[in-house]
Amino acid sequence: MLHQYNEILSELLPHIKNWTSPVMSCLFFPMKFILPAIPSLSYEQRRLMFNIILALLLRIQGNGLNTDVAHVKLIYVSLCLLIEIVRSDGVLSNQLKNETEEKSDLIKILSSLSKNGSNEQIQLKAVELISLLVPEDEFRKENNTESVTGLFVKNFNAAVRDGESKNADEVLEGFRDLIQNDDVQEEVMKQDALPSIMKFAKESKDDPLPLEVVYTMTFNKDGNKTIREDKEFVDHVKLLRDSEMRDVSKLAHGIMWKIED
Repeated sequence: MLHQYNEILSELLPHIKNWTSPVMSCLFFPMKFILPAIPSLSYEQRRLMFNIILALLLRIQGNGLNTDVAHVKLIYVSLCLLIEIVRSDGVLSNQLKNETEEKSDLIKILSSLSKNGSNEQIQLKAVELISLLVPEDEFRKENNTESVTGLFVKNFNAAVRDGESKNADEVLEGFRDLIQNDDVQEEVMKQDALPSIMKFAKESKDDPLPLEVVYTMTFNKDGNKTIREDKEFVDHVKLLRDSEMRDVSKLAHGIMWKIED
């Protein structure tokens, strides 16, 4: 199916300026179907998908991010796919990081998307992908830590408020690499985001993602204090040490080790 999709896209790319909503929708749905399968694909299959998505992003953004629903969906799922490939495949990830010309063009596009306030979901994915492709110092230089953190916090809180736990998890997935940065951790504390993440962790059964973010925040002095002083949360984490889910148990042990240190 990927080879057929690649052939179709190769035929369509030269005419990208004339793409209609039905055409973009036809391209979107197979990509959405493939997304959850990325980690289980073979290297050759991932490489083919990688080339498809890269070509698409480098060409489609030339038309600008318009408000056409199909256009927005196509860009969003393309970003999701490329993020998943970069996370799942070290060879392709390093290839993209080392290919100066393609990387440079892609970063320019991602930077533009990350600053376009017309769609915050695309902004989040663009920021996440940039953080995976550039060194920490470069990311800090080109991106305002306060606004980037605020964007993630705003969307996380909105997802939790609306009862959309899957969306909240998706935001945390994109945030977990960024939060390794000391400046981002400071912003999390300034924006009072840690208590809501802890509450979500407590209410989410056997979900390692919020626990991973909380664990990272134990390395921040003020974050460690906030976690340590929430007795109800600490009791919850103590129970999670016996979880049958290895990731959850490991993170619970890690949190307790840090706050009892």
